[in-house]
Amino acid sequence: MDEGSCELVPGKILNCSICLDILKEPVTLPCGHSFCRDCVQSFWTETEQPGPVSCPQCRQAFSHQPALRTNTILAEVAKRFQKSDIAEGKTPLGASPREVPCDFCTDSAQKAVKSCLMCLASFCETHIQAHHEKTALKKHKLISPIEDFQDQLCSHHERPLELFCREDKTCICVLCAREQHATHCTVTLETERQKKQKQLVEKQAGIQHKLQEKTRNAKELKQVAESLKKISELREIEQIFVQLMSSVNSKQAKVKELIREKCTAFASMTEKILIKLDLEVTDLKKMNTELENLSKTDDNIGFVQSFQSLCDTLEAWEPLSVSVLSGSSFNPVREVLLKLQELAEGIFTAELQNIITAVNMIPMPSLPDPTPTKRADFCKYFYGLTLDIKTASSRLTISELNTKVAYEDNGESKQLFSTNPEKFDSVNQVVCAQGLSAARYYWECEWKGENIGLGVVYKGISRKGTDMSCVLGLNEKSWCLQWDGSCYVALHNGKREVIKAPYCSQIGVYLNSPAGILSFYRLADTPILLHKFKHTFTEPLYPAFHLPKIRSSVKICPVIV
Repeated sequence: MDEGSCELVPGKILNCSICLDILKEPVTLPCGHSFCRDCVQSFWTETEQPGPVSCPQCRQAFSHQPALRTNTILAEVAKRFQKSDIAEGKTPLGASPREVPCDFCTDSAQKAVKSCLMCLASFCETHIQAHHEKTALKKHKLISPIEDFQDQLCSHHERPLELFCREDKTCICVLCAREQHATHCTVTLETERQKKQKQLVEKQAGIQHKLQEKTRNAKELKQVAESLKKISELREIEQIFVQLMSSVNSKQAKVKELIREKCTAFASMTEKILIKLDLEVTDLKKMNTELENLSKTDDNIGFVQSFQSLCDTLEAWEPLSVSVLSGSSFNPVREVLLKLQELAEGIFTAELQNIITAVNMIPMPSLPDPTPTKRADFCKYFYGLTLDIKTASSRLTISELNTKVAYEDNGESKQLFSTNPEKFDSVNQVVCAQGLSAARYYWECEWKGENIGLGVVYKGISRKGTDMSCVLGLNEKSWCLQWDGSCYVALHNGKREVIKAPYCSQIGVYLNSPAGILSFYRLADTPILLHKFKHTFTEPLYPAFHLPKIRSSVKICPVIV
């Protein structure tokens, strides 16, 4: 073997999977995997496996510890590779440092034009021809050149990632689909790409719509600000005051100062909002560009993984809500002053209050408060809730001043309003007495048991029967977070979203009704977001609880603000 032939061997093939370095005194196990002699011996010693030893890579068990004999050929290849330019990190001739070189060019490595996920190698224009001509190679999956194939392989089985698990939202290999994902919904990467490609188009359309809306808002806000800026010179108002009697001079100064403060505050807040809008326009353009670039890639794995990350970023992004204040002008002030001009001096003092009121009524642009991040900030919006006993199913018990509900399965109704039309007659649910709208609210609950659901409903949710129109989260009139014993599930209108997170007995609920946000948090020093619903709420929302299984309970916790 001449040293030049080492260029045909990708360096990672000669790496020990334990120490991740070039093989030293390589030994090959009966399963075919090779390791450094010292590495595999240390592995068997340190792991102290009960029973027979196994391969560190594929986990194949051996009835007795195999005899470790040096693989002389592999040792010679590793030795020559370490002396080669490739091992020293030098770029092969023919390919620039930023280009992926062909793995099969022996002299001057040319720029690779494709990488094969089956061969785990990259090919130049010449060497790729075999994949276009040979029948067996035509079935291989070719993608744009990549330098590192590790992201294309399953970390457990070292097999190509060919499938997507929709339940765990991750790329998997064929062996994973047969083993730990056997009961999950799995599809090919091409199928998942087609699905997410449609979602990408929808996301792009949404961004374009938001971009147009933000641009329009900025333009209209600038126009209103310019209009107010002209009036802020007070020319017309000064002319009116000049015609007034000298006795009103002191009151004139007071009104002028009040208006100037209003204009200054308006201009300052407008400038802040315009800066925010410019930043959001920039972010939207950037996200649109990323989605456009992602839609053109032919790397399905990179597409699926990057798409999810972009979706999470887009979901977490909270746009600035801006309403253009078309009524922002000093016309009401001028009208009041003209009226005052016609009146006698005796009533001027009384009318002065009307001027002040008119100035204060001019709408001001404002920035919405950000979503709280610390529990103390959430508690500023705490709202005391009580259960409406009239709505509770007969199987539920309400106690502790109507703040706790439990399902004890005693076979008898303990509630007084068993025939009330507002109560749930078949589904074990109860609704709070308070309707929440047009503000921010926060409350905390402690739950015990499985399949408990907590959320909010419109007052018009069906109360009779057992179909989906009655059950929390299974219809368009309710939103719900549920713990099913192993994971959280977010529900609305029958659509489920599984949330993998540790169980927590205390849940915080944050409702920003004007912004259309309903969020659920695991309680800690810094609350951890479990799920956020975004919806335009058109009616007051009533907190509600669903207890389908016995020996379960929910308590609305007091919060010390």
